[in-house]
Amino acid sequence: MNFVILHGTEGSPDGNWFPWLSKELEKLGQKTIRPKLPTPEGQTVENWTKIICFAGDNDSYLPQDVLKKFSELCGAKEFIIVPNGGHLNAESGYTTFPLLLETIKKELSL
Repeated sequence: MNFVILHGTEGSPDGNWFPWLSKELEKLGQKTIRPKLPTPEGQTVENWTKIICFAGDNDSYLPQDVLKKFSELCGAKEFIIVPNGGHLNAESGYTTFPLLLETIKKELSL
């Protein structure tokens, strides 16, 4: 299993109990990630959790209802269906993903 350990406002992945928990989980054979998060001024839950889910309308691995439910559980603000996207991987022809890049640029107001 993978664990993502997130710090709080003005925090650090190396502060508090984060390194300890990471080491303990790794001793148990688990993988951990402790990213350094940006701490912009005027933080809100919304600007920390810019979640947008993409799904192919013909994904051969995951049914649409599962993908939609995952999007909802993540609290995604948008669920984008990609026509003929398959599983959105190289096998489906996705070695580039311009729609994703354009969506990120839009979110960043670029």
